[in-house]
Amino acid sequence: MTGAAAQPRRLAVLALLARAGRSGVTREKILALLWPDETEDRARRSLNQAVYSLRRDLGADDALMGTKDLRLNFDLIEVDVDEFQQSIETNDVDRAVRVYTGPFLDGFFVPRAPDFERWVEAERSALARDYAVALERVATRATQNGDTAGAVTHWRRLAASDPLNGRVALSVMRALVAAGDVNGAIQHARLHEALLDQELGLPPDSEIAALARELRANPGMKPPSFAAPAVAVEAATKAVQPAVAAPAPPPESSSPPQAAGAAVATRPVAARSTVDSSRRWWLFGGTAAAVVIVAAVGFAFWRGRSATGTASESRLVVAVGFISDYASADSSDVGRALRDMLATNLARAREITVISGSRLLEVERQMSRGGPSAPGAIVPVARQAGATTLIDGALYPLGADTLRLDLRVTNLGNGDVLRAYTVTGRDPFALADSATARLVDYLGASAPRGSVADAMTPSLTAYRLYEEGLRSFYRGELDASARLFDAALAEDSAFAMAAYYSARATRGSRSRYLTRLRRAVALAAHASDRDRLIIQGGWAEANNSPALASIAETLAVRYPNEVEGHYYLGRALVNGGSFTEAVIPLRRVELMDSLSLHGGDARCAACDALLQQAVSYELADSMVAAERVVRRWIVARPKSSVAHIELGRILSAVGRIDEAQEEFRTAAGLDPSGSSWEPMASLWMRSGDFAKADQLLRVEIAKGGPQVEPHWFLAISLRYQGRLSEALGDARAYRRGVAGVERETPGAAEPAALLEAQVLRELGRYRESAALFDSISRFRVIGADSSAIRSGRVWSLTHRAGALAAAGDTGLLAALADTIELLGAGSNLARDQRLHHHVRGLLLAAQGDDSSAATEFRRAVFSTTLGYTRTNVEMAKSLIRLGRYAEATAVLSAALRGSLEAANLYATHSEIRLLLAEAYARAGQRDRATDELERVQRAWAHADPLVQRRLQAVATLVGR
Repeated sequence: MTGAAAQPRRLAVLALLARAGRSGVTREKILALLWPDETEDRARRSLNQAVYSLRRDLGADDALMGTKDLRLNFDLIEVDVDEFQQSIETNDVDRAVRVYTGPFLDGFFVPRAPDFERWVEAERSALARDYAVALERVATRATQNGDTAGAVTHWRRLAASDPLNGRVALSVMRALVAAGDVNGAIQHARLHEALLDQELGLPPDSEIAALARELRANPGMKPPSFAAPAVAVEAATKAVQPAVAAPAPPPESSSPPQAAGAAVATRPVAARSTVDSSRRWWLFGGTAAAVVIVAAVGFAFWRGRSATGTASESRLVVAVGFISDYASADSSDVGRALRDMLATNLARAREITVISGSRLLEVERQMSRGGPSAPGAIVPVARQAGATTLIDGALYPLGADTLRLDLRVTNLGNGDVLRAYTVTGRDPFALADSATARLVDYLGASAPRGSVADAMTPSLTAYRLYEEGLRSFYRGELDASARLFDAALAEDSAFAMAAYYSARATRGSRSRYLTRLRRAVALAAHASDRDRLIIQGGWAEANNSPALASIAETLAVRYPNEVEGHYYLGRALVNGGSFTEAVIPLRRVELMDSLSLHGGDARCAACDALLQQAVSYELADSMVAAERVVRRWIVARPKSSVAHIELGRILSAVGRIDEAQEEFRTAAGLDPSGSSWEPMASLWMRSGDFAKADQLLRVEIAKGGPQVEPHWFLAISLRYQGRLSEALGDARAYRRGVAGVERETPGAAEPAALLEAQVLRELGRYRESAALFDSISRFRVIGADSSAIRSGRVWSLTHRAGALAAAGDTGLLAALADTIELLGAGSNLARDQRLHHHVRGLLLAAQGDDSSAATEFRRAVFSTTLGYTRTNVEMAKSLIRLGRYAEATAVLSAALRGSLEAANLYATHSEIRLLLAEAYARAGQRDRATDELERVQRAWAHADPLVQRRLQAVATLVGR
């Protein structure tokens, strides 16, 4: 195109029409995407001029057809993307691979059209995934057929499109070996390793490294007959399958009227307790610190497995759209409840993948930016959610006691109506069951047993209240939704999903939340498989249950278009210590829910996933990769105060104090109601400016009210300054404050005593400290299950063992280690499973066997940065006594990159730096030793005499 038609917006019109295919695009959509800031009259004139220019330059007036809806005349114009899409839908993967020559609209940009740019990115990603799947099939077939040259070519093309994918890199290596190019395979391993290190800061994949070692050891090895890998198909590429053929007979009823738009809703973040002590429940052992605080590695699933499994290629992905209700005389809107019933019932047929109603609500909200949905908006919503087939319809009255439901089945790939049905029944439950039986028969699946009423509720009133509660819940109206869910439970006390969402909408203490969630778990046996897994996954996550990983993987495989399974899997991997592996399912959540990054106040699963990715890298001590993830988050959602706070924490951890301060100030400006004092106080403490930190915290304390958090941080600051007697006072003030506010939870102040027990230990009052830790270990959260109780006991008993060891009382250490090992086996936290090694290390160190002690301490490490930092300190002491100074300084330096609280609470940076000074001095590195010593001297300028004596001993050593 040249001339006026080559202007960016006019070319963009052409691109929109080309991608829309034969169904075309409405003028309203084009106006919204390309002229969002213009008045309607001016925008329409611009579009009319663009259409005129395109028709003229294309050489035919009928090149662009239609009036209200515009479309290209495919009899006159060839479109490569349309040919590619047809090839995908007919499974002609060879043709698809030939047609695809690069990313969609690569390098094309339209200024001041952000929605168009997001549309381009979404389409580009979808087409790229389809291409990757098609190319992988071609490569796999070549491998299976012994076409070694073709296999190398296609696997290399796939690696070029996804260079960080370890599974693809392994396939390239195997293809090269099969072709006799062993050196090429080794070189590809080196390239992949370099890319992982450069882009993500990750170590090489273990399988790739193992194969490379084998090839280096046997350069003359004969090409093995590697099995062709299974094709990993992403959930978002379900369209890569034959379109369902429309039946020949005419429809059994007329097509239902166009479904009306529905109000969209949001999914809020879980309610916080009225007291921020719930924020650090992980201090008691709820989860590892960084795990609760709430990255690009390709599209392959965990360890190369697709979340959908290889069987996913034969599955349809169904969305249930609007059911227009012409039967309800009042505002009860039975049609909305019937929509959820039908989706739930269809999902019980295992051969069909169904997008849940809640997921559609979420995507709908994101696409409409929180506003009302336009009529017909369900089609792009369903496509965005990953559906290939849409079912919608209308509900009509037939006499006093009979209802008629008209349904149609539409292929979302080409817009063809594949089938239409009419069913009748006395109530919505009968309609949902009858419609499900007809639909699963047509879709080639087995009908689920029983009725949808068995899986949800037999009460229509309860179902309507539940459905309305869901809409309020996803709009962020927690109190209103809680009342609706409780009302549904009052109608049917066995309604599992109403109990589950009632728990999620609960405000208040952790105990209250767990008590309500336990009720949902007790009822889950009567729910559908998906709902049962969702409930059990939430319970397992809340209680650190070892069952979380298996529940998450089952959810991800059987319901791949829902984000919960992938998110739970990422959490399970983080909890299990597989930090870099966790990034893969979390990255998948980010991609699946990418629209939420551009939304407003709605719950953002992609944001949660990005935060967890950053935390995963922090746990792996890869701060560069963590920073890269958070900056990607900020680019997508620049007004997220949480993202700016997380970036500030990462920057402060690596000593970039000025940059961190700017991020915290930005976050405070974005969320004036937030606790901006907390990150700033931590920043001043980390930089050694304790006067500023203390002043800020005392101002917050002086404000009074129920806020007790400033006492917590002031106690930490005073500990860092060696002012332990004062720190004890604030630790006790924090404990009293929690007891005063959390009156509904008996014994809530017990876990709040952790900081008090730690200060007692640092004061040398070891017996009192050990007794208080032991008391804390006996606390039981009302509603929690045995996994959470075990985790809490592991955490507290480990601290008790440390206090006893510091007192020189080693008589109980062996028994405590055995108890901790037994309890830790019942937790899904790798930290809990390893802490018995810490206690065994304490015993060995006390016995003078530092070599064995260092080994035990190393086995205890969960994370050197955000793990139990006391392990770093005790290991370093043994290493220093062994003369292994470099190892000691490495493990201590990593601890300085952690947080100031949580699992890092139990060793101050001042104590760590004092040990570093000793290690450097003994290693003959006087300058480094002096630098660390001076930092401690500044921090401990007004320290207690007990602390000053320790400082003087190290100062003498450095001086020598």
